[in-house]
Amino acid sequence: MADPFGAPGGRMYRTGDLVRRRADGTLEFLGRTDDQVKIRGFRIELGEIQSVLAAHPDVAQAAVIARDGVTGKRLLAYAVPRAGTGADPLVGVDSVTGVDPVAGADSATRVDPAALRDHLAAVLPEHMVPTTVTLLDALPRTANDKLDHRALPEPETPAAGTADAPVGAADPHTEVIRVLFADLLGIGDPVAPDAGFLDLGGHSLLAARLAARIRETFHADVSLADVFRTPTPAGLAALVRAQEAESAAGVPDPDQDTVIALPRTGDLPLSPAQQRLWFLHRLEGPSATYNIRSPSASKGPSTGTPSRWPCTT
Repeated sequence: MADPFGAPGGRMYRTGDLVRRRADGTLEFLGRTDDQVKIRGFRIELGEIQSVLAAHPDVAQAAVIARDGVTGKRLLAYAVPRAGTGADPLVGVDSVTGVDPVAGADSATRVDPAALRDHLAAVLPEHMVPTTVTLLDALPRTANDKLDHRALPEPETPAAGTADAPVGAADPHTEVIRVLFADLLGIGDPVAPDAGFLDLGGHSLLAARLAARIRETFHADVSLADVFRTPTPAGLAALVRAQEAESAAGVPDPDQDTVIALPRTGDLPLSPAQQRLWFLHRLEGPSATYNIRSPSASKGPSTGTPSRWPCTT
């Protein structure tokens, strides 16, 4: 935009930040003039996500909000199906399983919230994909006919999945990890064995905490990369069981380096830090840059001649 305070032809950048100038001249940040939010370091335009969701042929209206939760701020999407699609309103679908809690209906004639989320994931980057998509009869409106963000319902908690759990999901390892998922994600009941940690609202910081909790609980070598590769309770439990079986059989871990003592036939090579100091000494000459001064107090009579205190490191 044109800069009204500078030279003719100057331009200013419209940041979208809403601020107030205080009496002392400082600026107080009040919020945004648009729908941009910041989640885990990413600046996200909610309107961009909303337009992609509204472009789906089975969606008449759409809304996307950012709401604070136990795991931090998360994206929630709401959609009003077009007339004639046979969608059941107020259906919140687990973003992992896509299981519709309304039984006995013909899924072929209903808008599938999981399919809507897949539609978003095919167009948008991962950090812009909402955690859930909830179907509504209509979007709530205020008296001024604006979207009532506070009236948008909270999505249903993902199902525990006890009845339809896959075979082998009842083993102790899976049950413990299901509880760890629920604890870290702030979910009341244990999640489904095949529920994805990231799809349930987890992120990299929580994934690191999950890996640490699994290591502490099972004394297994589970890393952050393992959580991203197998982000389900069943998958992580299988990884823990495999490590326990290898440990019981005495199979060495191929990823663990073995320290071998080598004979010293000469001077050891310098470390990168030592090489840097040697180079600086050759470039600049003697310097007190890396010297550490430490005053000492001595008691007793002084001989009047300065003394030298040798110091070796």
